[in-house]
Amino acid sequence: MFRDDIVQVVLAIDSNPLLARGISMLLSEESWLEARSLSLPGDWSKPEGLKREHLPCLPNVVILDPSQFEMDVSTIVGRLNAIIGKPPLYIAYCEAPDDDLIENFFDVGFRGIISKHLNLEAVKVAVASVCHGFIHLEETFAREVLAKGREVGPPVSGRGGRSDPPQPILLEKDGGDLAERMKDRLTDREAFVVQSIALGKSMKEIARELDLSSKTIETYKARAANKLQLKSRSQIVDYAMRNGLV
Repeated sequence: MFRDDIVQVVLAIDSNPLLARGISMLLSEESWLEARSLSLPGDWSKPEGLKREHLPCLPNVVILDPSQFEMDVSTIVGRLNAIIGKPPLYIAYCEAPDDDLIENFFDVGFRGIISKHLNLEAVKVAVASVCHGFIHLEETFAREVLAKGREVGPPVSGRGGRSDPPQPILLEKDGGDLAERMKDRLTDREAFVVQSIALGKSMKEIARELDLSSKTIETYKARAANKLQLKSRSQIVDYAMRNGLV
């Protein structure tokens, strides 16, 4: 599902232009992401106001706050899907999910939900999660969403363009206890490489950040994989995502 040679296009939509721009700027720091922002026009609050010419790109991932629209989430997603053509992955970025979003979260195609009370780095983690095929639920919201007892829903398209069943639910958590256990097994450099890989960074990017050679980074990766008994990059990503290391 995850391929480094395919760039994900992300569109952040919000009535606050500074917030939308901040999200897109943060995401654009990643080489595998191309992010654009859109300040929610006033006429977008109604279905007839949603038009193709408003979009700065055709995104693979859309980040939005459903509460800013004067319509239910099914109508929002349906209209955006019609405009974009190929349904993207949706992430809700909101103060708190309302009953409509909780009730229809999986059915309409949302793959992530995070609180605006978290810092913007949480958005980057959520995007990485859904692009790897996970369902990303912040823990405070997860209980409400999962309490509805709904199945995870239809297959979603991964970064490679294939349709794959969604991976098990990933909860947003602080990961503190696990981080401590991980320190006992991995060196700081090895842990940093594992976390960077999970965020979609290439060996060259990690090498630049640590001011080391790509060969040295590959060595750290191999050591970490051996200690954790992981055999591939996808398994490293899966391990990090499941255990809250990013």
